[in-house]
Amino acid sequence: MTIQNKFNRWARAVTVGGIVAATAPAMVGCVTMSGCVEQARFTGSKSLTQPHVPGGGLVIDNNNGAVEVLPSDSGQLEVTAQVRALTQERLDAATLTTSRNDAGDLVVAVAWPEGKRHSNEAASLTVRIPDASRFDLRTSNGRITLGSLSGAAELRTSNGAIEVARFTGPINAKTTNGRIEIVGATEKVSADTSNGAINLALAPDNAGPVLLSTSNGAVTLTVGPAFKGTLEVDTSNGRISNSAPAGWWKGTARKSAATYTFGEGGAASSIDTSNGSVTVQGHE
Repeated sequence: MTIQNKFNRWARAVTVGGIVAATAPAMVGCVTMSGCVEQARFTGSKSLTQPHVPGGGLVIDNNNGAVEVLPSDSGQLEVTAQVRALTQERLDAATLTTSRNDAGDLVVAVAWPEGKRHSNEAASLTVRIPDASRFDLRTSNGRITLGSLSGAAELRTSNGAIEVARFTGPINAKTTNGRIEIVGATEKVSADTSNGAINLALAPDNAGPVLLSTSNGAVTLTVGPAFKGTLEVDTSNGRISNSAPAGWWKGTARKSAATYTFGEGGAASSIDTSNGSVTVQGHE
């Protein structure tokens, strides 16, 4: 078969009103034809500022967009959303809402018209708050960022990174497709990702424990002199190294597993990756 014959089978020329057009297996864009997905191309920002009411936690259950929570310098609650909608009408009708749940937690959300978000619509939230007792932050297809606040952190995203900096309190972070980076952790840390690296740096006075797991990525743990307990390390495809000061730990390492004991007593810690190296290091 000649190249021309192959092309004729792939694209058929049709003539309409004297104009010749060609159909191809791929389309540059479409609007509402069957099998096509409308693009959410209308974008805008929403914001609200209101007095902060101390007490209770902060709950955000977003869907399709990043979530960022930072301390407020103004002493008030400040919320900003970058919204992407299918139509200008839907963009105009989307609003930011705040409420209290039965536990007294502050709930921040985007209220979409008709009570639901349509396919490809998204909202990325930035919340500045003076304080909260806990932070329950959830989203999909977006990054979670938590700044230098205090409480207990529960962080979940299905497709994005998690970043935490100088947060005071226990941290439980999980993502199914993204890296996890936590700096200056002061209490217990649990971090789990199915496809990404984990980089955890403890505060110098944090005794642990840490529970770190990834199915496809390297893990780096930086500990201070206060870290203590048994650390079990396992990797199925990668090297293990420990450069923490020799006086801080004792133990043995094999090609794919290691057991280290830091200090006296302490809770059990673990690092597990199925495809990546593990690095343990120290800082004063």
